[in-house]
Amino acid sequence: MEHVKKYAVLAFAALLSSTYVSAREPESQLVPDGHVVYSLPATVLRVEAQAESESFVAGPYAEYAKKYLGVEARRNDALTYRLVKVSVTPYVEADPSARFVVRPGTADNVSDILNMTAQGLVSVMDGTGADKDVWKYSGLADSEKMLRAGATSNLSERTTTLYTTVRTADGISKVPVKQSQVVEKSVEKKASETASLIFMLRQKRIDIITGNTDAIFDGEAMGAVLSEISRLENEYLELFFGRSVVDTQRVVFDVIPSSSPEKQNIIAFRFSALNGILPVSDISGSPVVMELSVMEDAGLQEEAKGKAPKNAQFLKYRIPADVSVRLLNGTEQLMTFRVPVYQMGRTVSIPLYPQL
Repeated sequence: MEHVKKYAVLAFAALLSSTYVSAREPESQLVPDGHVVYSLPATVLRVEAQAESESFVAGPYAEYAKKYLGVEARRNDALTYRLVKVSVTPYVEADPSARFVVRPGTADNVSDILNMTAQGLVSVMDGTGADKDVWKYSGLADSEKMLRAGATSNLSERTTTLYTTVRTADGISKVPVKQSQVVEKSVEKKASETASLIFMLRQKRIDIITGNTDAIFDGEAMGAVLSEISRLENEYLELFFGRSVVDTQRVVFDVIPSSSPEKQNIIAFRFSALNGILPVSDISGSPVVMELSVMEDAGLQEEAKGKAPKNAQFLKYRIPADVSVRLLNGTEQLMTFRVPVYQMGRTVSIPLYPQL
């Protein structure tokens, strides 16, 4: 009798334990034992956009570039973007909206039909090439900094004549007294001196190259001198024509076509010449649209007819549609290509016959 009570207590404890586990994992009851859940594949188009930004700071002597160098210079600071590269890469992932349950034990060679991937049993080896798919998971300078790199001194000497009264034998007369004082040069004066230095450096370079100089330079020395002259010339020219800092912006977006076979226009991202590459939600940029159109389908050819037995189950799979894709930035066509898109194609089924 004691043994019976002991086994009854153990059985009751096991019952409580099993009830507790099923309460924590109710989703395990959705798929019966011996069944497999699989998803149909979906195509994702990954768009990688690259823009080049130019941060321009006008030179402090830009106003005098035409007067002293004969060339107009930009006078306003600006930050601008331009779209330089867009690439589209198709990936395949499991479609969470197209999941099915199949019981492999009731049919032959189900494991050979389903394609095992890193995301689970997601597709069917139907000869459409599913096994070959790619599965998816600097600062602005300012004018003050350039002024500190000035080519000439900011100060100049100016002589003025003052007069003082002196008593002499003939009476009181004015005697001139010269006095020197240091004053700041005007911007135009500094621009004029800098332009003179630029022309002097250019003449020195010509003299060295043509040998019209008393100094003698060998191969390496000549190269070093010419390189230093070019560096100084570029530094002085920046005071007139400004300085640009170029940077690169790269952004990646995923575009998922819908399952509709109709023509689709999807905004991939937005672009602004002032703000660069922007997400779809930022309406300050103009839309870059991806246009998808299913190409003409020749139709399916049936090789055999007949009805599947009543006790057969069906394995669904997708035949991708051949889709023409165009990427448009306003009226400008950035690219056009063809790609198979699973969810825009046909969903068909294979009958699985039970084992005999």
